[in-house]
Amino acid sequence: MRFRIKVLSIIIALLLLASFSAKSSAFAQDPNLPDTVYIDSAQSPLSEAAVAISFVNDQPLAGFEITIKYDYDPALIFLDSFSFVGGRVDYIPTKGLTRHYLDSAISIWGFPLSEPLIPSGSGLLGHLHFSYPDSLDSILVKIDSVNVQTLLIHWSTSFSDSLANQFAPQFEFGYLYINRNLCCIGQRGDINNDGVDANILDLTYLIDRIFRGGPLLNCDEEGNLDQDVEANVNILDLTYLVDFIFRGGPAPPDCP
Repeated sequence: MRFRIKVLSIIIALLLLASFSAKSSAFAQDPNLPDTVYIDSAQSPLSEAAVAISFVNDQPLAGFEITIKYDYDPALIFLDSFSFVGGRVDYIPTKGLTRHYLDSAISIWGFPLSEPLIPSGSGLLGHLHFSYPDSLDSILVKIDSVNVQTLLIHWSTSFSDSLANQFAPQFEFGYLYINRNLCCIGQRGDINNDGVDANILDLTYLIDRIFRGGPLLNCDEEGNLDQDVEANVNILDLTYLVDFIFRGGPAPPDCP
């Protein structure tokens, strides 16, 4: 009996997903503030990268579908997974990623069943995780919205409101920039190169370097907190870091 109930639940979920996806190309217009999907831009010197997707909605949502494509050979740049961890819809069990194997296109979707609707607000949806060979360098990959037709299902980017009215949100595309010469990623301040944002360990490392002849920085840009045009790491950067950690001063600026 439990097995039958489980199978029935899966069938109902799939039917709801098909109902949400098999729609016409004409959507109702968002009557209030424009709901928007944002693809972040990320840069990486490594053989893997994570690109964030965020969204804004000014009304509760009963479902979402985001269909995107990256403009590079999927045999070379592979989308490993999409993670909802830490995002606004992490609480919804009925969500996932659908790959469209004829292309480098994917659809990210989800909808509450017995859970509360997705509340109005803004923030992270999740992260696209890419991997690629070490031979790739100086590659700019655009990630943009796309429409995909598979059998009887039309995939696109759309939201569904509390009355099941579907509408197309605005969309902001982003990029993945693969550059092996990069050493400063995200926000400056990872002085000790441990992959963690600026903290007391980075301050200790910088003090050791400036006053005790400690080891060189792996990346001078990480220590260039005052954004000296020559990327010199000195007492001014140390003062900046002390002010940030202990006095509530401004956060370290972003990397170039």
